[in-house]
Amino acid sequence: MIAEEVSKISGENPFACFQCGDCTGSCPVSFAMDYGPRRMIHLIQLNLEEEVLKANTHWLCASCYNCTYRCPRNISFTRISYALRNISVKRGIYPNKTTKIFYEIFLDHMLKYGRFNEGIFVREFVAKGGKGLKELLRDINLGLKLWKKGKIPKDVDKIDKLDQIKKIYEACVKEEKEDKQ
Repeated sequence: MIAEEVSKISGENPFACFQCGDCTGSCPVSFAMDYGPRRMIHLIQLNLEEEVLKANTHWLCASCYNCTYRCPRNISFTRISYALRNISVKRGIYPNKTTKIFYEIFLDHMLKYGRFNEGIFVREFVAKGGKGLKELLRDINLGLKLWKKGKIPKDVDKIDKLDQIKKIYEACVKEEKEDKQ
């Protein structure tokens, strides 16, 4: 059941929500979401798993925590969104191809370098089909300006103790496998 899984991962109790709507009213990106935070929590309460995971809501969450600050029940929809992203990734459910490519490259960068590099990311993103030529040409001027000002590094320096990040990742993967058994 999606409600139990969300609660276990996020530490939040979706059933504590009494649907006041403060979360949606304070969300700066709710206008672009399939369902606002209040409606998503309601869908979770109803255990409508397919509808919840196929929605773009949890992918668009800006992590601003406005919903958490405004919630009279102190529920963090931001944490619920993170949980839904994790569940979606585990099940291979993405709102579109570019989101899937983004998350794959991001994870690869964390394991290779321990950090994210926008310059290398863009090259890999385009190479894997994340952006078409039209979008790339639209964004290239901004990218060049940022690069000239030194805002986009040419190379990626690996962080110290990268092996610790890999160990954390491997421990998480191991824990997930044990949870499935």
